[in-house]
Amino acid sequence: MDVDQIKNLERLLKKFNRIGKLEEVLPTYLDISGFPNLENVASNILAFFLNTNGKHGLQDLLLKSLLQTIKLESIDSMNLNVVNYYREYVIDERKRIDLIILGENFCINIENKLFHHLNNDLLLYEKEVNRKFKKDKNIHIVLSLKKENVVGSFISITYEEFFDKIKANIGYYSLKANKIYLNYLLDFIQTIESHYKMEEINKEMFSFLVENEQELNELEIEKRKLSEALLRTLNQVKNHVGFEADNVKQWVYNKNFLVYDFTIGDSVIAVNIVFEYTKVSMFIGGRSLKARTLLDKLAIKRNNEHVFRRNEHLIVFEDRINFFDIPMEEYGEKIKNYLSQVYVAEFTNPEILN
Repeated sequence: MDVDQIKNLERLLKKFNRIGKLEEVLPTYLDISGFPNLENVASNILAFFLNTNGKHGLQDLLLKSLLQTIKLESIDSMNLNVVNYYREYVIDERKRIDLIILGENFCINIENKLFHHLNNDLLLYEKEVNRKFKKDKNIHIVLSLKKENVVGSFISITYEEFFDKIKANIGYYSLKANKIYLNYLLDFIQTIESHYKMEEINKEMFSFLVENEQELNELEIEKRKLSEALLRTLNQVKNHVGFEADNVKQWVYNKNFLVYDFTIGDSVIAVNIVFEYTKVSMFIGGRSLKARTLLDKLAIKRNNEHVFRRNEHLIVFEDRINFFDIPMEEYGEKIKNYLSQVYVAEFTNPEILN
């Protein structure tokens, strides 16, 4: 890369630093649990929050919001107390209704669709619900990510419409709600929203990345070359260390960690030499709780006053040095010397480390 290219990249980086950065979209709790692929889980959550007597303390927030979404008249005059609900209500051997909510004078039949096509026999569902639950108001709803073509008395509503009503009503209810379950509800809403709601994009950052794609690719290539050079430096230092012992396993982690695992008794002590662009450091940790109790007993801790404990590790050294300035032979001897002191006298004969 010549001088002009470097100056051009410096100019780009200055421009980049002036642009507001994209916000990181963090996974919700339900995302982490693998929820998004399970419609049954969504129906369970809806059943819990639609129950006006539930421990969530949100009372009729979801039920009232649901009825407002379908534009049901005279909601204020209705008794919205839920007396029972059914999940996977059996019609016959192969047909089940996702969720039925029962009040004293109403029945709500909900077919919940997140990712599957709507191919249910809605007319049969409606007929069986009306036959089984004879209420003043029998309401039939398909709740889905997008509008569906429905038949009979079914009404198609989207999660977006439903959630908009919940968010419009939630202020009053949140004052008395159980805060834990309120957070669960908001997490549920955020999880579902991610499947239909376009996230906001920083257009200035988008334009910058598109307009400078070639230069940024070149920068990435140069960065990769530098990382490869760093790995070569690590391997060169490793060859100068030349440390071997019966109780030691040597390996390289993540292309910049030179690792020596010492088996001491029935514990494993991990020695890490970390190579960064402008820093080389060595720290020691235990791979189990029992192993960590041995750290202060190591000879390296007793023999060197500058070795100190930081949380669960021993810090041996932290050198500020550009990786291309590392004196290979000197560092090899330095690391080998420290490795030879990683033992506990009562467990290990230090002679095997020579």
